Amino acid sequence: VSSPAWTVKLASEDEDPSTVQAIYEVFLDAMGRLDRGDSGWIYRRLAESDALALCRDADGALVGYGFYLCPKSFVNGSQLLWCNAVAIRKRWQNFGVVRGLDERVAQWLNVAPRWLGCRTQNPRVVAAYSDLGWCWPMDETFDTALGVQLLDLLRAHVPEVGLAVDLDPATGVCRRVYQGGRLGDSSSLAHRPHVDRLLANIELMTSAGDALVIVTD
Repeated sequence: VSSPAWTVKLASEDEDPSTVQAIYEVFLDAMGRLDRGDSGWIYRRLAESDALALCRDADGALVGYGFYLCPKSFVNGSQLLWCNAVAIRKRWQNFGVVRGLDERVAQWLNVAPRWLGCRTQNPRVVAAYSDLGWCWPMDETFDTALGVQLLDLLRAHVPEVGLAVDLDPATGVCRRVYQGGRLGDSSSLAHRPHVDRLLANIELMTSAGDALVIVTD
């Protein structure tokens, strides 16, 4: 079976409704959810983002998506690429489908970001970002000199960070951002030794809807 392929395009609130619906279907499948609630968040993400990445299988069916933004502001002379959301249908999870997507999006945006960031509850994402390099808040908390600059940039230019009502300025934990508690069904990954070690000093309660802001160098 051939691997699905990514394309990158401009993110726009005027995206075709059929594509928006397909993104919502991928979201439900990827997160293990059955509800058919509000999909308005997709239009909000499109409005906030600079790039939309779409992943389709050999038959043209959408199997994954990613929203990205790259603020024009700099920290230490370098830009940050922020993953606003990414998801892959369960059929294609754990096959490395997302590997290299950040670099592909950066190339499409014609930027060379030093910093990569996201907000997540998923232990696998926490581990993946920490493997990329020096990582806030796991290797260094955000209340250090460089950490403060990074978090200030995110607060000013990334809505899901700037609009967080209860954001811990040291650990980057956003309290109760998901009203339904845990967004996906990644609980089976939550007790791997590697992830437990990374989160040892961070009070992240995913069952209460907490999510973690991560930036890697």
